[in-house]
Amino acid sequence: MSQFPPTPQPFGPSGLPPQPGQPAPVGYGTPGTAPKKTSGAAIASLICGVLGCIPLITGLLAVILGFVGIRSTRNPNTSGRGMAVAGLILGLVSILGWGFFLASAGMGALAMYNYGKEGRELGRAFAQDLASNNIDAALAKCTSKITRKDLSDAANNMKSWGALNDTTLFAAKDQTGAKESVTAFGVATFATAQQVPYGLHMVKEGNTLKVDGFLFQHPKTPITVGTPVEKVGDAGGTDSDKADEDEPMQEETGTETESGSDTTTK
Repeated sequence: MSQFPPTPQPFGPSGLPPQPGQPAPVGYGTPGTAPKKTSGAAIASLICGVLGCIPLITGLLAVILGFVGIRSTRNPNTSGRGMAVAGLILGLVSILGWGFFLASAGMGALAMYNYGKEGRELGRAFAQDLASNNIDAALAKCTSKITRKDLSDAANNMKSWGALNDTTLFAAKDQTGAKESVTAFGVATFATAQQVPYGLHMVKEGNTLKVDGFLFQHPKTPITVGTPVEKVGDAGGTDSDKADEDEPMQEETGTETESGSDTTTK
């Protein structure tokens, strides 16, 4: 018989010794399992997915962070898988939504540009015909509302402006009339007159766009022909309008001068 006492066996919380072949249970003094922590990537993914305010960027961040969050939650001590999945889904929805919106806007802008391109090209060719006194070519580009005499008078008034150098026009579809039409505004640059505000109103006849009215807002010789075109440049009206408004004032001033002269004579 041994002189030393037997080695004490480890006992678990139940007070029973471990069974043969099994690891010893954790005693009361051993700390328990550490608490779980929430994945930061999962939280960030959910936030980006909910916001979605910056086109494509927040959605893309939500998707990337969602994948990172899902991967990080494979660790048993990391939670937040549900938030990561939710952020991933919201990010995909955001990307699809913004993608559809931007694609639609881009197609609309492209269609407007292509639609206005025909109007810009017609406006430049028409101004070139008038500046070079090519009345037949200009008349072929007009509707019946504009006569040969109208074009001849306009070309004669434009002779002092010099040759046409270029035109800069912004064309847009006009929804005010019954016919499909385009309104273009901008400037025409001449060798002598420099930049002259220029506007056109064009309508579709069949598949061809034709000039139905035009305006050159030259300070000395303004030209307005055909369908009235909205004022170009100053919102207060063209120089011709201002001249018309000044005429009654000049006449009235002249009358007052004559009256004053009569009174002095008497």
